[in-house]
Amino acid sequence: MKTTETRKGAKYAGYRSFQYLEPGTDYREFELAKELDRVPSRTVEVSASQEDRVERILDEHVAVSLHDHCFVVPQDFGDLAEYRRQGRD
Repeated sequence: MKTTETRKGAKYAGYRSFQYLEPGTDYREFELAKELDRVPSRTVEVSASQEDRVERILDEHVAVSLHDHCFVVPQDFGDLAEYRRQGRD
């Protein structure tokens, strides 16, 4: 089983959504926007005690992000409607 290391352990990394479909035959292929480093990152300055507190909370409790975007958009945003119409997002 393919795995990747995470903060708390390992997660499965051997499958991509719709990998069984053939591009150009089963669906129109789109150039997708970058998933990482698409927008500049910034650091929030915190004190050592604040950072320690956050680390303790994350070690002791499950954290759930309530603001994730669960799909990747086409590089050309004008293609979004056609991309979504294919039901692969």
